[in-house]
Amino acid sequence: MRLLICLSGLLLLSASACGQQHLRSTHAQLKELLKETLKEPVERRVLVRPVIPDSTTAVAVAEALTFDIYGDKQIRRQKPYQVALIDGYWVVTGSLPVGHVGGAFEVILDAKDGRVLRLAHGK
Repeated sequence: MRLLICLSGLLLLSASACGQQHLRSTHAQLKELLKETLKEPVERRVLVRPVIPDSTTAVAVAEALTFDIYGDKQIRRQKPYQVALIDGYWVVTGSLPVGHVGGAFEVILDAKDGRVLRLAHGK
């Protein structure tokens, strides 16, 4: 709640491309919001529910990360993906056809806060 009040106090009025009025923050205000948030204990910054609650979300995050780096065609060829929730971490990897030379992508995400612990591609 404190965060919402703080953010509301920092907002400025600006017009969007569609002509409707929207409240927007300046870069300096966003930087101050980040600074204040980082001062709070981690327990207060993390949502009660996991940021990545299910395998569908884990795959969507993994694809967003890997498509940008390795290309969507390269990653989509590694379907079906292997997805597992292990001790609060989503492990998402690509798979390769038997006899294929090369490696698959590997992404490990913290289900609770969405942190990326590993983002790699084998050779």
